[in-house]
Amino acid sequence: MRDAFFLDPKARAREAAGKFLGVSADELALVRNPTESVATVLSSLAWQRRLGPGDVVLTTEQGYGAVALAVEQWCSRSAW
Repeated sequence: MRDAFFLDPKARAREAAGKFLGVSADELALVRNPTESVATVLSSLAWQRRLGPGDVVLTTEQGYGAVALAVEQWCSRSAW
């Protein structure tokens, strides 16, 4: 693993972020933007059936419009 660490900039970034956050690099995912990160988390929760009818997803008023749309989309999809 150490050889991959020196060759892969993404691995180095995950390692540095993990140290900063106090978690292992294996617990982190790098995404391109906030919209993708929200979609990734919500789709994972929906796939695991941990997001369903009656659940509440909180967001802020300062979020991107695309993030709000992603939340609405995944919440409506998860209403089984």
